[in-house]
Amino acid sequence: MSFLKVIAVIALLIFSSPKASFSDYGEAFLYIGCNHEENTFEVNPLVIWNDDLDRIVKTVDRGYGVIDNKDYKLIRMYGRNNFETSCSFKDLTIKVNLSSDEPYLKLYINNNFLTKYHIFTIQNWVHSYPFRYKDGSWEEFNTNGWTFINIGGNEKDWRDISSVEDPFKVLSKFEYTDDPMLFKELVSTGGVCSHSLEIVNQLFINRVPDIIASGSVGNGKFITPNGDPYEVMENPALFDFDNDGVEDQVFMYSNAGSYLNGDLLYVAYGERESSKRKEKLFIDDIHIFPCQFDPTVDSSTSCPTVGSKANEAGIKIFFKDNAKSIFFRGRYTDVGSFRYEDKTYLLLRSRFLENGYYAAVIYPHDKTKYDSKCLFKRMP
Repeated sequence: MSFLKVIAVIALLIFSSPKASFSDYGEAFLYIGCNHEENTFEVNPLVIWNDDLDRIVKTVDRGYGVIDNKDYKLIRMYGRNNFETSCSFKDLTIKVNLSSDEPYLKLYINNNFLTKYHIFTIQNWVHSYPFRYKDGSWEEFNTNGWTFINIGGNEKDWRDISSVEDPFKVLSKFEYTDDPMLFKELVSTGGVCSHSLEIVNQLFINRVPDIIASGSVGNGKFITPNGDPYEVMENPALFDFDNDGVEDQVFMYSNAGSYLNGDLLYVAYGERESSKRKEKLFIDDIHIFPCQFDPTVDSSTSCPTVGSKANEAGIKIFFKDNAKSIFFRGRYTDVGSFRYEDKTYLLLRSRFLENGYYAAVIYPHDKTKYDSKCLFKRMP
């Protein structure tokens, strides 16, 4: 399999839903309802699984993480660090607030603080008992049905459960679309952008793009200094990574964890004066990307996962004649390589939640430099 097809398959697995990697997959959501028919305020932390998640995710994307049906909201919690909504009936207003400066979901009644729930790991949020405000008191729905709870006071814990009936029938309160929210051009500098826009959208809708593959697979080993992520990485792709006319060795590592959610490329640059290629490479022979596209990084030993000094390094996409700029954090970026008009380009897609709807194309050159070529964003 050629290098580009390897990239395409890996990107397909990463860009698509989690079912590509796991038998069961789910995401944490918070349902908040303002039920004016019954004068109740409803809260349900939940995990939506498998086919149900597939059914709603396109609508969630189109709402940038929120499905809003006026009185009812379904909020995607993965990576979210702020939102606010309120519910009013009769002479009462209940407000829910999650602020970026504190990891708490806070409840207020008529602007008076009531209580707060600690959001300790939003990405792995557990099921919890639903609760509601009704007729002047708070109730939770557990295995005994609706029971009174004293919700006032300081910090509360989410009630961890394995399963419970959904008393609000959350998913039935919303309508869903079958149309994916695709990438559109924000900034284009030429033909490579229309070409790569087609690639990123084909990847996103789970179709491997029909494009000309580049490079071949060679022999060689990269020995990581600390055995993490692998003690030995073998069989690098062989292609001209930085467009200097010399073939380079490129090793790729992908992960989908909390520390690294994306791709790393380990590049050993070829020498114009010599056709000999090292068969055993160490950290001093390697550049690590996206990390070393950041001008503040002076050594591969600073880069994840080898070192931690450059944990926040990344790629700033900017254009001279356009004020728009986006920062792609290196630890949370998918990276794919493709050839266009006999040149190498890199296709980036952010997996960092603040910029998670963006993709970009860069032109690498002079080992650690690059030019911004295209900027895309998924938009309705």
